[in-house]
Amino acid sequence: MTLLAVEGLSKRFGGVRAVESLSFQVEAGTLFGIIGPNGAGKTSLFNLMSGFHRADRGSVRLAGAELVGRSAHEVARAGLARTFQLVRPFVGLRTIEVLMLPLGAPGRGLPPSACSLRAMALLEALGLGALAQAPAESLNQGELRLLDIGRALAQEPAVLLLDEPFSGLGLPAIRTLIRCLQERRADRGTTVVIEHRLRELMPLMDRVLVMNFGERLAEGPPAQIARDARVIEAYLGRLGDAA
Repeated sequence: MTLLAVEGLSKRFGGVRAVESLSFQVEAGTLFGIIGPNGAGKTSLFNLMSGFHRADRGSVRLAGAELVGRSAHEVARAGLARTFQLVRPFVGLRTIEVLMLPLGAPGRGLPPSACSLRAMALLEALGLGALAQAPAESLNQGELRLLDIGRALAQEPAVLLLDEPFSGLGLPAIRTLIRCLQERRADRGTTVVIEHRLRELMPLMDRVLVMNFGERLAEGPPAQIARDARVIEAYLGRLGDAA
């Protein structure tokens, strides 16, 4: 069943074509990858989907509900949460409090004790349990990235958008995150991932979209994408294609 549908999405910044007539669908309970060279428009796509940028035209539907035209907080309340490529600490908050904020948001109905228990469970799952009482600003970049992922997971979204989640992580943290993503899929959670570290990404994905110059270059199962000559050329040039 299609949960997320993007149709004809387009955005220009002056003369720069960030996203152009992009369409794809994400099935419920799957891991969907988005890859492409630097400047392909991947993060711009996430900004459009999550309400941080307004699309020039096109549609983003979550479970049939239109998201284009809604603000970022309205999109989040509709069930789409995201992480960010550049992560910043929540200065003045303890690590556990960063996750308790979305858990205790209006409409969630969770008392403080339940928020604390759920936040601690998320921190443990991400390997951050020992840092629960640490000031958020004391975390290193890899720990902050995991905390940002935990913050998005705490929203319990229908669709989770992850922007380069493996960036800055060591191998143990990558393994922990991979396990979390696999468990989310096993629970029928739906995740869309932008990532440059293809070695880690490709074995996880059910389907992969390749972007280049804001457009859809290819889409299909990971094994098919890895053999696509157009994808190889986009990453390596024509010499890589020939090789």
